[in-house]
Amino acid sequence: MYAILMCARNEGKIIAKTLDRILNQTIKPNYIVVVDDGSSDTTPQILDYYKEKYGIIVIRRKDRGYSAVSSYVMANVYNAGLRYLRKKAWKYLFIVPADMKLPKDYAERLINRMEGYGVASGHPDRPELMKRFNPDHPIGGGRMIRREIFDYMGGLYPLNFDHESSVIHCARYLGYNVGHFKDIKYSLDRIGGKGHPTKYIEWGRAMKDANYHPFYVIGRSIKEIILKRRLIRGIQLMIGFVVQPSSDYPDYSIFLREYQKNQVNLIIKGLLKKFRLY
Repeated sequence: MYAILMCARNEGKIIAKTLDRILNQTIKPNYIVVVDDGSSDTTPQILDYYKEKYGIIVIRRKDRGYSAVSSYVMANVYNAGLRYLRKKAWKYLFIVPADMKLPKDYAERLINRMEGYGVASGHPDRPELMKRFNPDHPIGGGRMIRREIFDYMGGLYPLNFDHESSVIHCARYLGYNVGHFKDIKYSLDRIGGKGHPTKYIEWGRAMKDANYHPFYVIGRSIKEIILKRRLIRGIQLMIGFVVQPSSDYPDYSIFLREYQKNQVNLIIKGLLKKFRLY
């Protein structure tokens, strides 16, 4: 029915608890794949134990010297696990962070709600975390993704910072809904890493690779500069988008541009109505 993909780096203090919660799910996964991203603590030994006792799949990567969390490098880490999983049979891919506190019926409840959805997740019980995300989008950690989405994308994430959004764009292009369910709760021990210092430049590059609408990118940059008071990040986003050369865009890019143009129009109309100019 479903496969679990987890990426871990120096998670020795918490990963055993997370694996136990996975193993205790009311619907058992077909595969549990953990990518050890160059851990130097007790993570490798703990994973060896679970591999020997429970048959989980462990894929090891060399230490690059820094965490891939919240950076474009994360796509490479996930793809190490996806290369194994694309040869196996499963209907849904469940992305599980190493610090996820899973209720034992989380996977079952989410699977039962996947009718018509390409990507969906539960709802973390961290209000401060939700401020960082689009309230209508599935959350990266805790999301479930249909096999058809990855099959359409060639079985792997695109190698850029926008890899998590790519599955959302592709799901919409294929006619599926995306979202998260507020009544399916879970917890996280952490909010997330700071990521690479140039990640907003890479994000801008990724937006160009996906053929984002320029007005949408300008809007995101303005949001960073004015609403979030992050001048450097907003400028980096625009720089990345402008300097990235055009390339062969994914098939869903035309659909994405139309969707973003409609979103921009709705925002503009909302602002005009607010100030009684429309």
